[in-house]
Amino acid sequence: SILSEYDGYDAPEQIKKFIRNEFDNSNITYVLLVGGLKSHIFAKDKDTTSGGWTGWWVPVRYVNMPYEDDEGCLSDLYYGCLYNATGGFDSWDSNADGVYAAWNKPGALKDTFDLYPEVYVARIPAVTLREVKGAVKKIMTYENTGPNEKTWYANFVGVGGKTGEYYLGKPDGEYLCDLAYNYTKLAIPELQLTKCYTTNRDTGGRTPVSKDILKSINEGAGFVDFEGHGNPYSWNTIWFDGEYPKDWTGGFNIFDYPFLINGNKVPVVIVGGCHNAMYNVSMIPAMLDRNHSKTRYFCYGVPVPVCYCAGLLLKNHGGAIASAGSTGYGIGYVGYAVSLSGELESNFFYEIGHGSTHLAQAHSQAIQKFLSEEEVQQTEAFVITNWAILGDPSLLFGGYS
Repeated sequence: SILSEYDGYDAPEQIKKFIRNEFDNSNITYVLLVGGLKSHIFAKDKDTTSGGWTGWWVPVRYVNMPYEDDEGCLSDLYYGCLYNATGGFDSWDSNADGVYAAWNKPGALKDTFDLYPEVYVARIPAVTLREVKGAVKKIMTYENTGPNEKTWYANFVGVGGKTGEYYLGKPDGEYLCDLAYNYTKLAIPELQLTKCYTTNRDTGGRTPVSKDILKSINEGAGFVDFEGHGNPYSWNTIWFDGEYPKDWTGGFNIFDYPFLINGNKVPVVIVGGCHNAMYNVSMIPAMLDRNHSKTRYFCYGVPVPVCYCAGLLLKNHGGAIASAGSTGYGIGYVGYAVSLSGELESNFFYEIGHGSTHLAQAHSQAIQKFLSEEEVQQTEAFVITNWAILGDPSLLFGGYS
């Protein structure tokens, strides 16, 4: 096995060294990690400040870049960043103190690490064998037909409102959805936009409420973009004329998923919001974590069996073919809708519009674009490392004709 053949400080590092070996010797492009926690009910998700393995089917790396009450987020990007700028192994623990990807972590020295992925990594965070089989069946069905046979593929659903403020005359979440649609349309000229926007409220159009979101996804879509606020089990936003944090639209959550009956019409779903891809949650730890001032799971006492993004992917008979979201806070700079997390999400669709054809290729190239255009300080490194992609990394958008 990998853990008996490869040396490393801990199990995640052993796996990373195996991936590096495969990259060096077999020139691999994609890495699919199959397996999440071992239980939906109660799982030990962390063994050290930097890793989890005893409670996981496939180990995870946690970074150590505190941001508000996020102590450190899950990061599968760790498995894709194999070499540093000088060509050495990019351990993410440059000072070898056992605290990985440390940046302003109390009591730990700052690490120097590269965020540029050499291989494209994604995870199917399945808990049970049934979930694995369901995901595999979903992916094979999707890839068996091409875009021309998927009459629904040329639908793009945007779900947004006023995440924080207006930007260039629009509520910022709606602006980001419009931008994502326009980028994607470059690759799919016949693409149609279905707007679940807060600005539709007074005109009778669809808005970011569960019945309209369900209707839009159940009709079938190639892509869905949620831009707003989140926690591990829900997504929500603010009305265009409302104020944060009181004027919520209601949004969408995992308890709506039984009413997702989109069958094989499964979209790629990008979720802008906090903690929507926090796939280290299980019911009892989430329920016991009731302290609002010092939380680990951000579920505030709700027994959450699966996070928002993983739930969409792992749902049988519908849901999503893939999802992306943040394992920590999703954030942006005030006054700039296309910044930090929102910039990564926009870049994903930019890459689709500019030649990315596969899931984790678009995700990794979105990160590479960000790195080439922005100066990376702790906040930038925080949002890059916590931006997860769930699904088959080599998934061909639209499937094979």
